[in-house]
Amino acid sequence: MKKFLFLWICTLAACASGAHVMTADCFYSISVGASEQEIVEMAGSPIRIRDKGCGVQEYEYVERVMAGARLLQETRYIFTIENGKVVSKRVEKSSPPPTQFDSYDMQTTQNEVSSNF
Repeated sequence: MKKFLFLWICTLAACASGAHVMTADCFYSISVGASEQEIVEMAGSPIRIRDKGCGVQEYEYVERVMAGARLLQETRYIFTIENGKVVSKRVEKSSPPPTQFDSYDMQTTQNEVSSNF
């Protein structure tokens, strides 16, 4: 019981920590000319920073839309940073092929049923 209570408290604390998440609203509220610090304050640390050379970096954030364990859509928000300021931004969306959903293999088990009665 103590173990369950501890895990529940840890989960609650993690949810209430106020972690930042990049969403479409957050992305569009960050304007060209914003500083690196403003991005991090609004959206948290990026999932990836790519060094493009000549003082240019790309900050990448990912938003995933899930249905249970299935990925429905993934959106990548990318900010191009030069001299500490946002000089451009873009959105890249992707979805898994529709053939991955509702396939017969996903709806059945792979276990063979023994016919020994």
